[in-house]
Amino acid sequence: MRQHSRPFGTESLRQLLADRLDRALKRINAWNADELLASPEADIIKYLIDEYGAEAPVMHRDQRQRLPSTEHVVPVDDFMGRRDVRQAEITIVVPCEGDMDLMRYRPGSYTSLLSGQSARIVGSEIHVTWRGDTADPAVVLQKINGELDVIERNLGHARSEIASHNELLRQTVPARVSRRKSQLLADRELEAALGIPVRQKDGPPAFSVPVSRRQVMPRRQPGVAEPFRAEWELLDKDYEEAIRVITHSRNALERTPGTIAKLGEEDIRNLLLVSLNSTFMGASGGELFNGDGKTDILIRVEDRNVFIGECKIWDGPQVVGDALTQLLKYHIWRDSKGALLLFIRRGDATNATQKAIQRIEEHPNYKRTLDARPSEGRYDFVIRANDDLEREIHLALLPFVLPIKQGR
Repeated sequence: MRQHSRPFGTESLRQLLADRLDRALKRINAWNADELLASPEADIIKYLIDEYGAEAPVMHRDQRQRLPSTEHVVPVDDFMGRRDVRQAEITIVVPCEGDMDLMRYRPGSYTSLLSGQSARIVGSEIHVTWRGDTADPAVVLQKINGELDVIERNLGHARSEIASHNELLRQTVPARVSRRKSQLLADRELEAALGIPVRQKDGPPAFSVPVSRRQVMPRRQPGVAEPFRAEWELLDKDYEEAIRVITHSRNALERTPGTIAKLGEEDIRNLLLVSLNSTFMGASGGELFNGDGKTDILIRVEDRNVFIGECKIWDGPQVVGDALTQLLKYHIWRDSKGALLLFIRRGDATNATQKAIQRIEEHPNYKRTLDARPSEGRYDFVIRANDDLEREIHLALLPFVLPIKQGR
């Protein structure tokens, strides 16, 4: 940013913001294909909105300060001839935040600054200087405040244009990213379906099963991403169906407290497996869901786990931390979806659920929280895998409120 520049120059703020949006859309089209396919859409979208969005400048007039006063010499020609007149010079400094570079551009609705006054952008501050020979403080304050009022009015118009730009960016970018990613995936699926090897300079073929994704952070520069390799992944509709079957079974169990109180955790898990296997069947008629140990619920494709469910009895927040540690150990590099089934058999279920959510959000692999659905008894998160910190795992927390038979 140029230092000591005048606010609201001749260049158009509206055109500047339109150019930013255009650059964002061109950036999507120019993004390295392998990197785009390998990155979660949410990360790409956030990067683009942060990079090409705008933070409106805000003045903090309540924090204004005065610089030490100085004298200013002005040459004057009058009936006494040419002479130098010394005038007082008082500068008020107003701190600001936001992108001060945007203050150099003129909004569509604009009011000219007052004549005879001097306003400058200096770093992250606005300096308004008064020069004159009056000794009346009220006059000085009136002129300085008048200039600040005009600046604030122009900033209000600028903030409105910037807010509209940011909203347009939020509406446009996700659809464009999704569309380009879908087009690239369709191209890769077509290439894989041809069954003809891809000519490579060196290394293995670049394409395999064209269904999944792999995350690469947007900060990586185009051209350095590894070739995209599609992977086995549980489709969203199948993942939602698995969660639906589990929650439906949970609701049925919760409605039969007398029966469920007599069952142990392994018995409950086996009931869930029966429900899942009645819905998901392999092509050869074999079971897709298998119990591995006493707590795991798995979907396996070939030799890979694409869905992992971990069952835990609530006994404090540490249980949730232990469950996440286990889940992350089970999740190998192709895994992308899982669920934590939390059996709450004693105490306040609402309080236990809130503490479980807090523990997940405090975990070092936690990335972000998705939509919570308390009415459905479901809470969704995104966490990072252990062996590849750039890979995302979608985790659903499903609390089960199950009584236990006294004396157990």
